[in-house]
Amino acid sequence: MANRTKNPQAPRRQRHQDTGPSPLSLAWTGLAFVILALIGWLIFAPTHERDDGLIFSLDNHPENFAPVDWSNPGPLPDPVQDPTTPEPTLATVQTAEASQNPDLGDNPSALTKDGSRANDGSLEGVVEETLPSGARRIILPKSDPQATNAENNVDDVTKLAAKTGEDAVIIRIDGSEATSPSTPRAPKLRSLPPGALSSAFRGIGTYGPTPRIAPDGRLAARHYARTFVDEGDKPKIAILVAGLGLDPALTQAAISLPPEVSLAFAPYAKNLPELAADARAKGHELLIEIPMESAGVDEQQLGPAALMNFRSQEDNRKRLDWILSRFEGFYGATNYLGGTFSANQSAMTNLLFALQGSGLAYVDDTGLARGPAQSMAMIYGVPDFLLTPQSADFDGMLAQIEARARAKGRVMVKVYGTPQSLQQLQIWLEKLPAKDIVLAPSSALVDNL
Repeated sequence: MANRTKNPQAPRRQRHQDTGPSPLSLAWTGLAFVILALIGWLIFAPTHERDDGLIFSLDNHPENFAPVDWSNPGPLPDPVQDPTTPEPTLATVQTAEASQNPDLGDNPSALTKDGSRANDGSLEGVVEETLPSGARRIILPKSDPQATNAENNVDDVTKLAAKTGEDAVIIRIDGSEATSPSTPRAPKLRSLPPGALSSAFRGIGTYGPTPRIAPDGRLAARHYARTFVDEGDKPKIAILVAGLGLDPALTQAAISLPPEVSLAFAPYAKNLPELAADARAKGHELLIEIPMESAGVDEQQLGPAALMNFRSQEDNRKRLDWILSRFEGFYGATNYLGGTFSANQSAMTNLLFALQGSGLAYVDDTGLARGPAQSMAMIYGVPDFLLTPQSADFDGMLAQIEARARAKGRVMVKVYGTPQSLQQLQIWLEKLPAKDIVLAPSSALVDNL
């Protein structure tokens, strides 16, 4: 039998080869691999963007955003009871997870030879001009269903002119002669797309352009809202789809809805100018969401731009300025959660004054800002129904909304849905005309607009 006893006289290198690497050598080797892996992650890991949102900086302090987990978002705010507005009703469905944002291409804004803005995000194929007289001329393509199905009605055009606060609105179907309220050739339309993007409503903000009241006194709330002719003889339903931008499938499903549906974008979504341009190109009016403190919801879930009661008025105002600078062309703002913050009358009064000073509307699904809003004649609205991803009877809720519209005459609905539930919504909306119910933009059902 071979003698396997170690030779104490063998050289040290030979003895080391016989016994294998020492524990100390293995430890140093492992530590080196960990250090190299950490350095690689620091070099190659993304530092400015995530698939579902942004990392942004206030005062040069980057902060991360974690989207709300809809499977456990905490309690929804309790609406304020009001004899004229029923308590919002809740319905729920599961939300899809966010994935990669689609490539939406360039902003479709372009100028025509005479300096007017063509297809600037108001409606695909539309040309909008401001004439030397100050009148606004909207040219609809022949293929547009509003033009194809239009009936001549001079009273409607007069109402449109009064609604926009301008001297005249001239509507022309492409290829025909221009018409105005003084002529008998004007298409009968219930609503028109929002006004073109205009530097008149572009103020100077710390983090980028923010909305302002135009030098001539015009409000972004009116210019960027869809123009709606209310004949007052049919029930009206307004749909506001919120929480858009972070989930590409949900966002595209919402943009595919009829142009009368209003859309609200989360401030943290990437490529917001492009998303907003795409939505405006389909005729939608837009809002920006303001995340606010809500009981049971972690501060990280609301994101670093959330308005919180523990922050100073100055710090909350910085966050509001950042939110309002995310894109252009929205007619107002709406809350994202925020029952706790909205119950703070002093904080809400400051917020409403800031929005009013910017010429914007506010849509409040908590109803808690009603008192301050009424006292300052704010452009303000409260949804009658709030549909969220927390219950499953979506079709049943749509039936309730329809019944309420017939009983009350007008109903506003705010929806946090999924691509699947928005498909159900699309089918339901297509049936409304046959039921003699009018689909109105949310701006048509807010006060003081």
